[in-house]
Amino acid sequence: MRDEDSPLEHAADVYRPFNRAESGMLRGFVLDARRLGRMKFFAQVPSRASWKVSEEGVSSNMTKPDDEALRAAITQFRQIYNPNEPHSFDKTIKLLKRSAHERNGPLRDAAITQLDGFIEAERHFLAGIGVGIVFDDGITQRSINPQTVLDAYFHGMYLHSGNDKSKLARQLDDLEPWGRLTLYSVMLGLRNVYWMTANVVDRVLRVGAILDTE
Repeated sequence: MRDEDSPLEHAADVYRPFNRAESGMLRGFVLDARRLGRMKFFAQVPSRASWKVSEEGVSSNMTKPDDEALRAAITQFRQIYNPNEPHSFDKTIKLLKRSAHERNGPLRDAAITQLDGFIEAERHFLAGIGVGIVFDDGITQRSINPQTVLDAYFHGMYLHSGNDKSKLARQLDDLEPWGRLTLYSVMLGLRNVYWMTANVVDRVLRVGAILDTE
């Protein structure tokens, strides 16, 4: 499908007008997504890693991003990733879907289907990307999905520390390089989803007639 064939290209025919608060939220999401997308961390995300067992023991090889760049990216990433933040991806997509539903135009169903595609893309990266990690203590097994990896590093190491999630973050680091490769890869994948979503919101922001209404 060419871009011009997408119903999301025709914002005036898809959405009902957005009030000032809603318009401000949409502008804030785009600003945050663009700021995130241009951060230098994402140019440093490794595309591969290796792990080897030899007579000398276990060794791994992966080029890690700059720690300061990673910390800056996590701080910005959280503004979009956390659904409770004012300009989050979750709030933005829900607003677009609600507006399209209330406009109830002929493009409604097709537009909402395409918006749902962004939600599915986010779920894909949070559920399936990266190496499958399972902790086995000999009695029980615990599978660690990508969302849990992000939560452990974010709230156990970079945004907070000294809690139960810190222990999991240390365990993931002991599995070098797989825990951090998952962290970096998921952040990159979601950054791309958020950037593409900002492209959709940009289509709305170009139509002044449906913005900042009472």
